[in-house]
Amino acid sequence: MTEFQNKLVALFNEGKFNFFEKESNNIITGISERNLCGRLSIYLESLLDKYDLADYFADTEYNRKQNGRIKTILDNDMNVITINCDL
Repeated sequence: MTEFQNKLVALFNEGKFNFFEKESNNIITGISERNLCGRLSIYLESLLDKYDLADYFADTEYNRKQNGRIKTILDNDMNVITINCDL
């Protein structure tokens, strides 16, 4: 991996850890996906300076239409699922 990729992985791992540690109650109680996505972006953006990535940001509205289609993913059973939030 490149140095940039290593920074991204480290930032995401630390942000993810902080998010799970502080937002676990919200996750367990079923808070909306949109809320959780927004909260995760806060934890990720708080680390940008630490990883020398201050020119970047977490875009919680990345779920824009692509080629006229709403973004989708495949679940474990290979069913197509529309994405509400994408970070």
